[in-house]
Amino acid sequence: MNLEHYQVRGVQSPCERAVLFRVRLDIHDIRSGYSALDEGWYEAPWLDESDLEWTRDMVHAVDLKTLEAIEPPRLVEWPSSGDQKILRYFVHFYRTWIWKNTELLIYSYLGQTKEDFLEKCSAFASRDMRGDLEKVKSISLHRFLDLERKRLFAVQAEPWDSETSEQRISQIREAFSGIRESLSRCLMGEEVKPIRAEDFRWKPTPDVESEERLRDVLAEFVERQNEFVEVCVARARSVEEHEVTVSHGQVEIISRAVIWK
Repeated sequence: MNLEHYQVRGVQSPCERAVLFRVRLDIHDIRSGYSALDEGWYEAPWLDESDLEWTRDMVHAVDLKTLEAIEPPRLVEWPSSGDQKILRYFVHFYRTWIWKNTELLIYSYLGQTKEDFLEKCSAFASRDMRGDLEKVKSISLHRFLDLERKRLFAVQAEPWDSETSEQRISQIREAFSGIRESLSRCLMGEEVKPIRAEDFRWKPTPDVESEERLRDVLAEFVERQNEFVEVCVARARSVEEHEVTVSHGQVEIISRAVIWK
């Protein structure tokens, strides 16, 4: 077997050998439904004895960029039990932890932190519920517009002089314009977030009935919106942790080499 030989860059006159190998792990976890490929270079002590095994801390991941190819100080053969040691090591010691969102049916990627995964879940949940929230917004906007038309009609029917009537009409239109602006501002962006009635701003009008009905419609909208937000947050945080292992058939040795120290 022709073996490539390496040393750590900058090392002078290396003489001790170690095995260097590249493996691909074809991960399929039946319990969680998780699948992924994990691939990398590893270094381990050179053990010719077939009955000796590597302990957990004897094998280390290696960045091949830190090594340089060299002519071997002496010719060596790959250990006869080297492949078996590699297989047994990964079956016995390889462990990785992944997160699965049971509501959204999405998984973390290898090495992803839980915090990053929760952010991903939040984005997915928000996107999934965006259509429902748009319906709530559309219905509420329609109710605001309908209320505005009714209040304008009621004001116009009052036996006021034209100046007073125009003033009242202008005040109602200004108030509802402020509501629509607040509605758009509160729901900007992709994030599904809770809102408060206090987030809405408008210039109050002397029309008491308009004010009361407007606040009723607004309170109903805020309540409905926040119900969706609670569901969205619950879906985003419905996360399970799974420990993932590999079997012999999931470990493939791609390359074998020697590293000199």
